[in-house]
Amino acid sequence: MIANTGDDIEIHGAYVSPDPDLVSYWLADRIDERGWGIEGDSFAAMEMLRELGTDVWFALGDRDLAFCLERRRLLEAGASLSEAHASLTRALGVGAAVIPMSDERVRTTLRSGAETLSLQEFLIARQGAAPIDDIRFDGAAQASGSPGALAALRDARAAGCGAAREEGCEAAREATRETGRKARDADHAAPATREVAVAAR
Repeated sequence: MIANTGDDIEIHGAYVSPDPDLVSYWLADRIDERGWGIEGDSFAAMEMLRELGTDVWFALGDRDLAFCLERRRLLEAGASLSEAHASLTRALGVGAAVIPMSDERVRTTLRSGAETLSLQEFLIARQGAAPIDDIRFDGAAQASGSPGALAALRDARAAGCGAAREEGCEAAREATRETGRKARDADHAAPATREVAVAAR
């Protein structure tokens, strides 16, 4: 599965990648009943941060935080976002590939009056209630699709997209077009269809 990284956020010293993590927790059968986070997670770290006076508007469970801290460590050690997430999903025992759409920085931001908010700030801190004057996908036009994402799209016989907005790079669009061309030209004796789902909120 190719997962959206335009909603990623760096917070609490961790690199949080909400969509790839959500997909991974589902595939690992660890998703919480709320539909996000890890089942049965505790929030002792967030409680301590609040006790220390931090405004905790973005709460991560303790195990979720550890997952994202390890991603940050891997990135700082030189791993790409794809390599870091592959290491994390292997540790969870996930057999399917959960592939970040890009290894480069892409961020969804919203302008509300004089303020520029990340998507997470808008959805969580402002509860989706702030007026929206503009929406930007910073870095999307310049970013390349991750090698794994482009390969998956090119190799697929079919691709389904769950994206709710135009967020992506031209390389990914071209890879998807190539998938369509190959599907039209495919020989009837070709192997069974392999599907690639694009998971994006």
